Amino acid sequence: MMVPLTRNKKLKLAITYNEEVLFNSDTLPKIISYLPSIDVLNLALTSTRFSELNNNELSLIEESARIAVHDIATEEQLAALPRYESESSLADYHYLQLLRAPFCLISLLIMLSM
Repeated sequence: MMVPLTRNKKLKLAITYNEEVLFNSDTLPKIISYLPSIDVLNLALTSTRFSELNNNELSLIEESARIAVHDIATEEQLAALPRYESESSLADYHYLQLLRAPFCLISLLIMLSM
């Protein structure tokens, strides 16, 4: 005989399921591809859930940014991304958004100052 779940247990199960769906490694890169890079960085800085590292692996937000860059960038855009030693996927995502933005003098000055 099954014991009926209380309202609190049902709510906890629903939240757990929603978190699994929303914060898994398949869904987050798709969400990130719609966000400006500053919002992705803020998400990584403010939420330990996304920025925790597991056994020298990339954090969930870093891995999601890496996947998003490779999903939305063309071969030419990937080749044009600046390569620096120990640069994060968040920086690549930021540079990719700068490359895809309409060109203007201000964005040129920003790129030169980096």
